[in-house]
Amino acid sequence: MCGRLLRFGACVLLSVFATIAGAATPTDLPQASSLLVDDAGALSDADRDALLARLRTFQDDKRAQIAILVSKGTGGAPLSEYSLRVAESWRLV
Repeated sequence: MCGRLLRFGACVLLSVFATIAGAATPTDLPQASSLLVDDAGALSDADRDALLARLRTFQDDKRAQIAILVSKGTGGAPLSEYSLRVAESWRLV
């Protein structure tokens, strides 16, 4: 039950932070180069550092597996499908 909830939470976070602009094609999934990937360049350095520190705290405490993607778009794919594909690609499920 807890695993499902964490997977759902990760997908919701990816969905919430995805920016729908339509730039990426459905096959262009960003690589999980960090717990926080800002493909849209929307975050300031200070915001990025603060979010990354909080994500690392969650991961280090083993309370949850969370990653954030700020995307340029979904390439026309529904947001729910795109975020699930990213979560699977990043092995968050």
